[in-house]
Amino acid sequence: MKPSLCHVAKQTQFILERRMKCKLKRIFTLLIVFIWLLVLLSYFQAPKVQKNTILASSTLDETSYISKTKLSESEDPYHRHKFNQQISDELDSDRPIPDTRPPQCLEESYDKRVSSTSIIITFHNEARSALLRTIKSVLDRTPPRLLMEIILVDDFSANEKDGALLKDLPKIVLMRNDKREGLIRSRLKGVSVAKSSILTFLDSHCEVNVGWIEPLLAKVEQDPLAIASPVIDIIKTDTLEYKASSNYLKGGFDWNMHFIWEPLLEKEMKEQKADSTHPISTPVIAGGVFAVQKQWFNQLGQYDSLLEIWGAENFEISFKTWMCGGSLKIIPCSRVGHIFRKSHPYEFPLGNGHTYLMNVRRVAEVWMDRYKRIFYRARGGNMNEPLPRIKERRLIRERLKCRPFDWYLMEVYPELRVPNVDELAYGEIKQIYKGQSYCLSESKTSKVLAVKCIPKDKKMQWVMSVTGMIQNEKDKCLYASKKRKRISLKDCDNSDFNQVKLFF
Repeated sequence: MKPSLCHVAKQTQFILERRMKCKLKRIFTLLIVFIWLLVLLSYFQAPKVQKNTILASSTLDETSYISKTKLSESEDPYHRHKFNQQISDELDSDRPIPDTRPPQCLEESYDKRVSSTSIIITFHNEARSALLRTIKSVLDRTPPRLLMEIILVDDFSANEKDGALLKDLPKIVLMRNDKREGLIRSRLKGVSVAKSSILTFLDSHCEVNVGWIEPLLAKVEQDPLAIASPVIDIIKTDTLEYKASSNYLKGGFDWNMHFIWEPLLEKEMKEQKADSTHPISTPVIAGGVFAVQKQWFNQLGQYDSLLEIWGAENFEISFKTWMCGGSLKIIPCSRVGHIFRKSHPYEFPLGNGHTYLMNVRRVAEVWMDRYKRIFYRARGGNMNEPLPRIKERRLIRERLKCRPFDWYLMEVYPELRVPNVDELAYGEIKQIYKGQSYCLSESKTSKVLAVKCIPKDKKMQWVMSVTGMIQNEKDKCLYASKKRKRISLKDCDNSDFNQVKLFF
């Protein structure tokens, strides 16, 4: 039987409807994919800087300001500032940088009633382009309602105009020391005039990222005894490229009292992966950028004003914050880029090493109790030189009824290995060959190699006991193979004749 015309028409209509539905589904699927691609691109592209109208009134001639200190044709671009000044001078003062926050941070909202802050930036002979970029990034990426002032403290730079020409920028309060005071006393000078109840300290060669200040201020308002630090992103020394740092690091130190970045413990890592916005407890902050309630900062005795030029102030503020009832937090949703130089571009009147040693000694004598001996043993040097007004700092600890350093090691930094009392020496095993320093280092396969020394690398730190054993921080000792062709690491056994020992 032939199908009727009516039946054929119905079948045709059914087929056309199915085709239309399939076509609509395909269009809808493509639309969803397109939207997702746009979302992903928004995460990875450098965000356009949202210009604050606050900068519209600026009359600074930036080209003239930077060109006055430009390099000569034959000058080494690293000579003055220990980073590539030539590239720095060529960059726009308001260049776009990538938004390095975890994606979850974009969903966070903060109380609009949060207090504004006084930002304190100190500098000494800073590259003008880097200093200007620091200030412009703050003005561009900080909501005006949250920025009370930028206190700019010129620590007796050789050229007074480095700071003077910036005084007409919005929100700037300019101060200048009449002699070289150093980072610590310069920051304290800024604190003395700060109007806000929240202080934010910022180094002079930084670039703050989008949304940087809101999570810091929210944290210290929610917890007035907390000090909040951003994740410190890297601005490369050679190219000035802005690179994201890991979200899974916290601050620590070794017994030479060098600051180091530590990987999070397994439990901390799980917490961070579950919620990438969660603040990270850190034993020590790097110290270049942080926010703190002014009342809490004053209660803690501010900085020790006799710490000279630079160094150890981050240990002092970190130890006493934890030991006196507060906490240190790294805030993953706050990101600030920092130029990490390979050496200091300025002079220390008493020498870099001596100044740092004296600063750490002041911190150790007040806060580290009996553990200061470990530092003295590891560091060496003159430990009998008098420390002026040290009793004043100890009285602050007594007044605040702060906990002992034992508590800090057990509760805040349990992963720090504490050397035994029978250990004679601590540090690197080093040899100079053709002008290059080579250090004994642990390899991934438990072999021991001589490689170029890397400062603060824990794989290059060794301990010598009173019996002459040489062991690493994992309590593995150096052993010579039977053929005496290589050195390896094994469990320590004082009776084993193959174990490498040193005797004096």
